Amino acid sequence: MIRSPALSDVDLIDLIARHGSAHARVIGRRTELHPAIAALIRALSAQTDMSASGATPVENPVEADVRNRLRLIMRAANSQSSHVRQVENPALPGAEKAAATLRAAAFSSEPGALERALSSVLGIPVEAAREITEFPTYGELIVALKALAFDDAAAFLLTAIVFPGLFVQRSAIGFFLERYRSLAPASAHQKLRDWRTGVSIPGRADQPAAISK
Repeated sequence: MIRSPALSDVDLIDLIARHGSAHARVIGRRTELHPAIAALIRALSAQTDMSASGATPVENPVEADVRNRLRLIMRAANSQSSHVRQVENPALPGAEKAAATLRAAAFSSEPGALERALSSVLGIPVEAAREITEFPTYGELIVALKALAFDDAAAFLLTAIVFPGLFVQRSAIGFFLERYRSLAPASAHQKLRDWRTGVSIPGRADQPAAISK
């Protein structure tokens, strides 16, 4: 509690609220402590000292103001944390809606339409979407489609639109279905999360080998 950088101000407030003055005194030894938290610790310590001496602790306006400020800090921090989670992990659209959006974009004559559509439905940067569509094979695209919960037929239709040259032989269709069905949804969702947070970029050399024809 004294040195851990993993504890945020909200974590420290929560520890003090749950464990009282004993934890507060330890937390008070941290460097660069938030002024409001430091004030709360002083107030708790004073109350504890008064109780130990037999005096009756009385909450004064300063202590009440400290508690109010701490509530505001926690509310603002929780609100910011929730916003960050929503930005990093926007909800995926339903499979049918996503399929209609991506098919329309794939058939569009407007440059970049498909990349923008992929960016929108997946919640990834346009540059990452471009890496998916410009990859030599459909290995990265099927990850996106699996994360969107496309069924086999919908996934094949869109993939064939984007990579028509990879399906000139009938055996290629069977190979696609085999690989798409073997791709675990959990793995696809994890890779999408990595794309969203910038941990990885579609098609880059540090990624697992893409599916080839």
